[in-house]
Amino acid sequence: MSQSPKCYSKFVVNAVWMLKQQIDACPLKRNRIPDLLNETSVGTNMIRAAFREIVGVTIVQYQMRKRLEKAAAYLAEGEHSVQQVAVICGYRNKLANFSNDFRKIHGVPPREWVRKNEPVMSDVYVQLQQEPCLML
Repeated sequence: MSQSPKCYSKFVVNAVWMLKQQIDACPLKRNRIPDLLNETSVGTNMIRAAFREIVGVTIVQYQMRKRLEKAAAYLAEGEHSVQQVAVICGYRNKLANFSNDFRKIHGVPPREWVRKNEPVMSDVYVQLQQEPCLML
């Protein structure tokens, strides 16, 4: 039997969106949940339930998703190794945890994600080989 959605007051809904915006603004900041909740002036149980219902995931899951979306953006830039990105994202000395969490969000481990998303350099090389040379 499924529960019908709850109706939350405008005050609670605004608190959820404020909390979401805080996480979106600084996804790599390691905010403790109690610290985030203290800023909302809404009861802990109420804000947790409302967040899960309105956003679709728990606060912790949302924080992790945003942090790992940022990790994917860093990896896509190609300027950092997987280990460097793990440290940037707060996984100091916990590369295995980073890899597992990354896989939960993106479906593959970070190294495989990089391989699948890096430009195909061989195509660029072939294209350069086919262009006429300029004689100076």
